[in-house]
Amino acid sequence: MGSFYEKYELLNELGSGSMGSVDECVEKETQIHYACKKIELRLDPWNELQWMKNLVHDNIVEVAGNYQDDKYVYIVMELCRGGTLYDRIIQKGAYDEPSAAKVMHQIMNALQYCHETAGVCHGDGKPYNMMYNVDDDEDAVLKLIDFGYTAKVTDAFSIMNDGPRVDVRDAGVILYSLLYGEYTDRTPIELKRRVTEGTFDLYLMEKPILISQEAKDLLVKMMSEDPNNRPTASQVLDHPWIKTRIHDDDSSPQGDSSEITRCGECCRIL
Repeated sequence: MGSFYEKYELLNELGSGSMGSVDECVEKETQIHYACKKIELRLDPWNELQWMKNLVHDNIVEVAGNYQDDKYVYIVMELCRGGTLYDRIIQKGAYDEPSAAKVMHQIMNALQYCHETAGVCHGDGKPYNMMYNVDDDEDAVLKLIDFGYTAKVTDAFSIMNDGPRVDVRDAGVILYSLLYGEYTDRTPIELKRRVTEGTFDLYLMEKPILISQEAKDLLVKMMSEDPNNRPTASQVLDHPWIKTRIHDDDSSPQGDSSEITRCGECCRIL
């Protein structure tokens, strides 16, 4: 197979984190550009590499190959140029419901595959770990990335942490962020903490956001304090709000007057 540097040339750094850095690279023979995640061997990258190689889905980043030297593992994967979902939320502010539903549909498709086909939990669902493959809004596909915390559904760690239901809760936090549009001081970590402690309340929103009754229903269920009350990924995809809104035009009204409610009228999520 040869070494990474025999086949690829590293270009600019795209980002870095606790598990390593991600750089843009180019395959010397074809001049095709990829992303390369470089992880030190001492950080035990094998779990992430295993899952990234074995998970094949339209909404999961695709791995093109992997290499190893005496210090690093190099994971070569498709280059996503559209930025993270976090970037989109910050740029766009609050999403209308059809747009939010289309984002959630892609996220839940990836999670349904992970949970039901691959038998794993992603374990780190947040807008930073979801990237668009291209800049164009119309054609962009959202990709789940970063599998450093992925575990089998049957692992003791997954069972202890409520397994797939945590992924659903994390997706609920993202849905909240899409409909709210601004994080202010309530980061995803803070929202997760409030959900876990049972202190999350839609009264906490600083500005009134009109959402449909169906959107509120799904949000409340996904962010339930009790994991047993949260829907599965398949149940989220079958929810009337998802099934209806993904076919709506982005400019269509949020719903009629009988459907609309202010988030401040919602009760505490139990």
